[in-house]
Amino acid sequence: MLNYEVFRAARVQTKPFPYLVTPAFLCGDDLAEVIRDFPKIDMGGLFLPEAVPYGPAFAQLLSELEGPELTKIVEEKLDIDLAGRPTMMTVRANCQAKDGRIHADARDTVALPQRTLSSAGR
Repeated sequence: MLNYEVFRAARVQTKPFPYLVTPAFLCGDDLAEVIRDFPKIDMGGLFLPEAVPYGPAFAQLLSELEGPELTKIVEEKLDIDLAGRPTMMTVRANCQAKDGRIHADARDTVALPQRTLSSAGR
């Protein structure tokens, strides 16, 4: 379902913190099925996946996002060890005026090593 090759090829950006944008990470029939099975949410806010009903294609997407192959690529690209660290997935369908204030200072955010910023183009 996920296109791991385009994710591997994506360039790590460093400002305001390390992140990746990966066009075509999910496309074609898989994308259509995930959209079909996306939770029906009629309000703003973030929801834990277990708090909203969704279909099998969306469940598969969540599974792959937390899977070992994607974890390995993230570890390599960001030069960080994620073994034994939990992930946090949230679902959003509608934006609110207060949304979009991205931050990396949450209590459970993993700090990246300083060298990541200099080797971010991997």
